[in-house]
Amino acid sequence: MCYHQVEEVYQELSTQIDEDILNALCIAWQHHHLSNQTKGDSKHYHQAESKFWINYAETFLGSQATAVIKQVFDSLDEMVRSSSLIEMVNSSIRPYLNSCKGQITQEALNLIMFFHNHRPYKSGKRKGRAPIEILNDTKLGKHWTESLFDVLALPNT
Repeated sequence: MCYHQVEEVYQELSTQIDEDILNALCIAWQHHHLSNQTKGDSKHYHQAESKFWINYAETFLGSQATAVIKQVFDSLDEMVRSSSLIEMVNSSIRPYLNSCKGQITQEALNLIMFFHNHRPYKSGKRKGRAPIEILNDTKLGKHWTESLFDVLALPNT
């Protein structure tokens, strides 16, 4: 699904932007994205690479550069990357797994996953939105504990 989403975004952008410039901006976005995930020398490397590819694209775009770069970066940022979601779930669950020596019940795992999916982010560009809201593109409208009580009130089937 992720690759299909990337292909759709690329195809849509390629109708508006020259392929060489779009490729350069995609590489710049990837390095920018990686620079947010790394530290030290790797972070500086990715920042420098991102800047290089942006400068390359800017030489061809002229006065439209800022708008085109923003359009490409925003389009690529909107993609839901499943690996990011999985890594985030793993990092959320790890403290619980460590505390119970790897022996966790399915019910506890379900509660952790419910909490993770329904709790809004506290900072960053997704601040105030829960993963389930981002994935479904819908607003939850209530606190995650209220949603949990709604689920618990459902009769067992």
